[in-house]
Amino acid sequence: MKLSVFLPMLRPHLLKDMYGSIEKSCSRHSWELVVVGPFSPTQDILDKENVIFKEDWGRPTRAAQIAASLCNGELIYHTVDDCLFVENAISDSIDQYETQCQYNDMVGMRYVEGIGYKGNELSLEDWTIGNN
Repeated sequence: MKLSVFLPMLRPHLLKDMYGSIEKSCSRHSWELVVVGPFSPTQDILDKENVIFKEDWGRPTRAAQIAASLCNGELIYHTVDDCLFVENAISDSIDQYETQCQYNDMVGMRYVEGIGYKGNELSLEDWTIGNN
């Protein structure tokens, strides 16, 4: 497993669109979606082989920590339940990590916040972090 996308989740109705966006964004690598929260996702999401759900009624910070502990991926991505990923952004980020980074480096991945997002899309330069 290359990547675990994990999150605390309060709005299970958003997971179908999120899952679909991960499929388009991480098409070149294996991945799983690890979700922890008080409300169960819909059965179509639960039936997917690469989805892990654990019910927990704690705060989102605790849910995120539990989700992180359930991850099986070589790499992890912590996100939120209204995140939608830009096509190929995750695969491109993994490829960048594998070719340009060292073990302890981080790579930011592009996304938008929610369905129908109307804000400006940031340039690739805006998504780049560094230390000079």
